[in-house]
Amino acid sequence: MLVSMENEGNTSSSAPATLAIPSIPTDVAITILSKVPVKSLLRFRCVCRAWCTLIDCKYFREIHLNQAKHKQNPTFVVETEEELHVTDTKNMIFRIRKDELSQTIKDRTLRRINSVNRNLSILSWCNGLCCLANFVSPAGPRSPQLYQIVNPTTRRSTILPKSSLQNPEICQIVYDPASGMYKLLVVESVRPHFRSEIFTIGADFSWRSLDGAYGCHRPFEKPFVSGAIHWIFHPMFYRQTGHIGRSSPMLIVAFDVGKERFRTLSCPQCISLDENLDFLAEFGGSLCLLHFNSTTQKLEFWVLKDYWNSVWIKDHSVECEFLRRAVACSFMQTVHLGTVGDEQIVFLLKLKKQPDEEDGELFTPTSFLWQEFVVSYDPNRKILRCLNSRIREDMRSKLGLYVESLTYAETVDFEPSTDETYSWFLERFMSVE
Repeated sequence: MLVSMENEGNTSSSAPATLAIPSIPTDVAITILSKVPVKSLLRFRCVCRAWCTLIDCKYFREIHLNQAKHKQNPTFVVETEEELHVTDTKNMIFRIRKDELSQTIKDRTLRRINSVNRNLSILSWCNGLCCLANFVSPAGPRSPQLYQIVNPTTRRSTILPKSSLQNPEICQIVYDPASGMYKLLVVESVRPHFRSEIFTIGADFSWRSLDGAYGCHRPFEKPFVSGAIHWIFHPMFYRQTGHIGRSSPMLIVAFDVGKERFRTLSCPQCISLDENLDFLAEFGGSLCLLHFNSTTQKLEFWVLKDYWNSVWIKDHSVECEFLRRAVACSFMQTVHLGTVGDEQIVFLLKLKKQPDEEDGELFTPTSFLWQEFVVSYDPNRKILRCLNSRIREDMRSKLGLYVESLTYAETVDFEPSTDETYSWFLERFMSVE
C-alpha cells in the first residue's frame, strides 16, 4: 500500500515522496481479527472494503465462533424480566433490553393482543443465537405466538412463521453441520402423545411435522454429539400425564439434526438415575453422564464409549462435598449449562433449606432459604470448583452460558466444497481493493 506525501521541506525536488506501508499478510490478519470482540469487528467493517468483506464472510464467522467457543473462562447471560445481562464471573460486559431485540409485529391481531399482555422470553441458545418467544395470553394459558431468532451482540434477527404448537416444552435452536443451516425444533405434550414440528431457517416457508417425539420437562442444555442433541426422558413425570405406560423405562433421547429423526439410547444399567441431579454433557467429543451417588456421596463420571451400541463405562468418581449438604436440605437440583473450552462442564446447583428450629427460626411457607451456586467440573483433573453464588434476587432470573459470535440465521450463504473453502476465501478476500 502506497501513500503519497508532498515533500514540502525539500524545494529542490518537485517530485512527490512516497511512504511505503507494509501490508499485513492475509493469514495473520485472519488470526488477529478472529480474536477480536464482535463489537470492535462491527466498527472495523468501516476500515476498508477488504475488511468488510472479510468480517462478513461465512468462513471468517466460523473461525471467530470456534475461537469464542474455546475460551477457557466462561461468559454468562442472565435473563431478567426485561433485560439480558452478559457477564463473566466478576464484571458486567453489556446489557440490553429484550424489547430492543424484538422486531415490529406486522400482524394486526397480534399487535392488538401484545398491547394488552406481552411477555418476551428466551427459550434456547445455540452458537450465540437465541430463540426469543413472544408470549401472549388474551385468554387461557400462556402460549407463544411468535418465534424470533436473534443475535444479541450484533442485533441481527429474523422472524419465523407461526407454529401450530401452543404450549411447547422443548423449543431448541440446533445447527446442522452438514447443511450449514440452523433449525428450530419444537415439541409439545398433548395427552396422550407428543407433537413435534421443525423449521429450517433460510430454506423452509412453513413448519414441518415430525413423528416419534419425546418430551423434556426440565430446562437442560442438550449436548450435541454424533450429529444429534440429547436429553434424558424421565417416564415418572409423564406417567402422571398419561403419555406413557407404567412399565416404560428411563431413556436417553437423541434427535438427529440432519436426518430429523428421534431415536433412543439405553442408560447405564447398574445405576438408578436421579431426575433432579443427574444430567448429560458433551466432553472430548463423547456423550457423558454425571451421576451423583447419594449413597457414596460421590460424583460418578460415565462415558458412552460405543455410541451406537449404548456401551457405557464409569471413567472415574470423585468426592462431592455438596452431596453432604443435601442431608440438611429439603431439595437439591442441578441444571446443566454447557461445556466451556473443552475443559469444564458447568452447571447450576440449587439448594432449598428449611429454617433451623434449634436457632429459634419460625417455619412459614415462604421461609425456605434458597441458594444457588455456579459449579464447574474438570474431568481431566477431577476437580469440582464453585465459580460463583447467586443471591435471592438473582433467582428470579434465568442463567445460561453465552458465546459471543457474528452468527446469524437469515439466508442461505454460498458454501464452496471443503477442498476449495480456503482457496475460495483467499481469492475473494484478496480480489477486493
